[in-house]
Amino acid sequence: MKILVIILGIFCFSKADLFAQRSFSQDPCQIFGKVYQESHYEKATYYVYIEEDEFLADLVVYKDDNELQADKTGRWFFTETKSFADFSIYLTDERSKADFTIFFTENQQRAKCNQ
Repeated sequence: MKILVIILGIFCFSKADLFAQRSFSQDPCQIFGKVYQESHYEKATYYVYIEEDEFLADLVVYKDDNELQADKTGRWFFTETKSFADFSIYLTDERSKADFTIFFTENQQRAKCNQ
């Protein structure tokens, strides 16, 4: 009976409940390296919202072509293999659900933290 109650409890959570339960404590300025983009929000390390304005974003991100160069603030290397990633993200289209916001830049010198 207890198992049935637990299983039912798990399936009763809505998407909003899962977002609400998360607590984000890491400084986005310390997040860099190899990243995997999740298609399912439940599996992501961080929920991220993409800002249209560089100055409104918490973090300005440059997509590195070489994983060895993704070694400082705002430098991310996107990998297709989740097991190679340092962290994973889910791109949400609701700013209020995001752990932090990012803006993608084409210039690696502009990668920075805005906090």
